[in-house]
Parts: sequence; structure tokens; C-alpha cells
Amino acid sequence: MAKSTGIVVMGASFVDIKGYPISQYIPCGRNAGRVVQVHGGVARNVAEDIANVELEPTFVSLVDKSGIHVSSEQIQVTLKVYVTKELQLRVNYLQSPGARLSNTTRSLEPETVTVYGEASTLKDITSITLGDFDLLELVGTGSTTHTYSFLVPDGCENLSGVTRASLHISFNDLATARIPVSQFLIDTELPDGKSAEILTEDLRISIFGTTADVESVTTEDVTATPDLSDYAAASGVYTVPVHVDIVTAGDIGISGTYQVQVRIREQTPEEQGTE
Repeated sequence: MAKSTGIVVMGASFVDIKGYPISQYIPCGRNAGRVVQVHGGVARNVAEDIANVELEPTFVSLVDKSGIHVSSEQIQVTLKVYVTKELQLRVNYLQSPGARLSNTTRSLEPETVTVYGEASTLKDITSITLGDFDLLELVGTGSTTHTYSFLVPDGCENLSGVTRASLHISFNDLATARIPVSQFLIDTELPDGKSAEILTEDLRISIFGTTADVESVTTEDVTATPDLSDYAAASGVYTVPVHVDIVTAGDIGISGTYQVQVRIREQTPEEQGTE
């Protein structure tokens, strides 16, 4: 059974010359802008509209001899279908505890870009990803503006003439606090006959999140665990990094890195005898 050709469009195909001003159009004056050449013609435009709704038209037209194969029985014309399409501009947001996208107000200028290219190239493309944005960048400032440069898909023309987009983003509710740590946990397995003692008496950590979540944190919710993995076989006083955990129902982030002083020593015979 012969394959169906779908919707067949027959008619004219031309090249349109279009001008686009780069600012407000002045009808009776001079306008700085740019000029582009795009495929035109009523029948060709109809074929483009059919392709834009994801149907597969067959377009038959008369053009010059390039692309035409003549035999005694038929003339076969092969033409590419071009479409104009509006693509959404998107940002990939990186979230962390205390820094959630749901707690932001944001806008992207522009939000879309109009491109022109082959229907087969643009068929499955609906957006352009500008890049990543880490919401932790907002913790210190609360709001910021970030600019991205972008390219349209290969083989396509940028009809909007815009190659940069600006992201304006801010937290709706951001609070910070300093919380003292009263609980230290040593979970590194030390060799027999050794013990570890925390010498740091005052350790305070910086936290952030919504006002309600930050205000709900107490010192009993915070635990600091020193990393003794490189010091287990040593003896003496060392400054080591700590891992901070907060057990709370809220969504809390921790700013910065922290260290404590730890003494690792041999246990006395009396201490060993009590274990």
C-alpha cells in the first residue's frame, strides 16, 4: 500500500525581505534596524503553518532549476519547510536546605526568543536553557540580578535579535541567626587505649531559612561531629573540621565551615580498667 502524502500544498514560493527596527518604530522618519531575508509566498506560508501544528505537509511549487529533477514522466520538486517558532527561555535553579525556589520572586527578561529555521530542526525544541543559578548566592544579599548569554539552535536564525537575558530574583522571606552548639558527638572508632576530648568551649554556627523555621531552632537541635578520620592513630591537640547536623521540622540551611580543637591521648590504666 502506498504511503499517504498527508496534506499537499501547491502554490508560490518567494523570498521576503523584512526589516526590524531595534527600537520604537517611527512611521515617518528613519529607523535603525536590521534586514533579513526569509522564505515567503502564500502557499509556502500555508505549508509552514501546517508544519507549526506538527502535521507533515507536502509542498509543491515552481522554483529555479536547483533542486528540480526532470524525467519524461514527471517533475519532482524538493523544498525544505521552514517555520517561525517562539522558544521559552529557562534557568536551571539549584536548591538547598533553607534556599528553596518556592520562597523566591523572580522574573526573566526577555522570557522568550523568536527563531526561524527548518521545521525538522525545531520540531522537538520548545525552550532554551540559559544555565544554572544556585539559590545559595542569594543568602548573603537577599536579591540579585544575573545576566546570561545564549545561542539559538544550530542552523536557526534569531529573529528577536536578543542574545542576552537578565534574571531578577529575590527571597520572599529570609532570616539568619547564630546558634550555639552544646552537643558534640565523636563517632570515629579510635584504636584501643585512646580517647578523644573536645577542647573548644564555644562554637556558634550561622543558619538561614524562613523566619518561622529559623525561630524554631534551639541549641538542643544542633549536633557537631568532629572528623577524626585522619587523626585516629595520632596523639596530641589538633584542629579538625566538624560536620553540623540540625534535627528540626523546618527547612534550615547552614552557612560556612567550622572547626574545633580536639585532644587525642592514651588512656591511663585506670581509665582502661573502667571500660
